[in-house]
Amino acid sequence: MSQKEQPFYGSVTVGERGQVVVPVGARKRFNVNPGDKLLVFGIPGGVGFFRVESVSRLVSSAMGRLSSMQKALAEMTSDLAAAAEPVAGGTSGDIPSGPAVGAPCGTASTAPGGASEKRAEEPSAKAAGRGKKRS
Repeated sequence: MSQKEQPFYGSVTVGERGQVVVPVGARKRFNVNPGDKLLVFGIPGGVGFFRVESVSRLVSSAMGRLSSMQKALAEMTSDLAAAAEPVAGGTSGDIPSGPAVGAPCGTASTAPGGASEKRAEEPSAKAAGRGKKRS
């Protein structure tokens, strides 16, 4: 395994004042020099030290990606809102009715214009008579 791929750089001892010495292999690999600021994070199973510049780049990159995602979401929302608007000059009869958004299938919903639809599971009077035996 090469020095670049090495995930383990040795052990450290915490001094009386809480100080640790970063092993030379890790300092070289991650370009840690005297006076550099490191951020200390709790990570699964322990403690991680990260260069301030690395965390700053990571956060900036994430913010850029989130901004792009936010713009795309706004465009999609705008497109959906535009698609949901009734056609100019149309009537409510032009819009097919169906279950209300969020309503489970087979429940009543209100069609545009306020007319209530019949429940899907309720048989019509004509269909109800078909199942009876004739005498």
